[in-house]
Amino acid sequence: MIKTDAIITLIASNRTLLSDWATLSYHLQSLRLSSLEYNLTRVCWEFGLLFDEPANDEKTSEQLQTEYGLSPAASRWCLDLAHQLAAQLPSTTPPDAQAQSGIDLNDYQTKDQLPLPIIRDTVMEEHFGITNVNCVARKAYQFDEDIFQVQLTGEIAIQPRFDIEIVIFIMLYNERGELLAYDTHTLIKEYQVTPTIIDCELTFPADQKIAKLMIRPNFEPWVFAVTDKYGK
Repeated sequence: MIKTDAIITLIASNRTLLSDWATLSYHLQSLRLSSLEYNLTRVCWEFGLLFDEPANDEKTSEQLQTEYGLSPAASRWCLDLAHQLAAQLPSTTPPDAQAQSGIDLNDYQTKDQLPLPIIRDTVMEEHFGITNVNCVARKAYQFDEDIFQVQLTGEIAIQPRFDIEIVIFIMLYNERGELLAYDTHTLIKEYQVTPTIIDCELTFPADQKIAKLMIRPNFEPWVFAVTDKYGK
């Protein structure tokens, strides 16, 4: 991976590119990044590494590996990008990209639709043959005053490319980018051609505010175990 300097130059030339991923993604296409470089840059943006330099590399690396499944080398690449960018631009955060205040579910009634940004990994969707994702997040009934639940419903359209089961990872984050809850029960079966239904509830502490929901398809974890074991 050799495009780190090009990525830094691009962002340094126009800080407002960081305001939203769609804008940054569009301009990254001009750099002809590899799929790995592109995906890692997106991880850096989602995790906030392009806005604020990490204060603790070891902790940040652990979070990247746990939450995004990165290898140690990939997490190191992300950290290097963050540090190099910070060295060139001590303050890279545009006003509209500052940490959001988050959504407080105390302000909503049961079944209210939530204005929750839903982030999709279009690169992985294309890889797996997913053609569309439609879903809505609502506040679920509160059984316990200390716990909130977000109900996610919708469907995923697919033109299958693999004869193997695919897992849809659904992850809920607070305004600090910390993972609050996740679900892995939404599956696309092998040879499936009909839409997959999304119907899950994400539970998290009531004192937390939510900021974004991420939906990302991937193979079952055992596929990676086989790959590691046999080196294929």
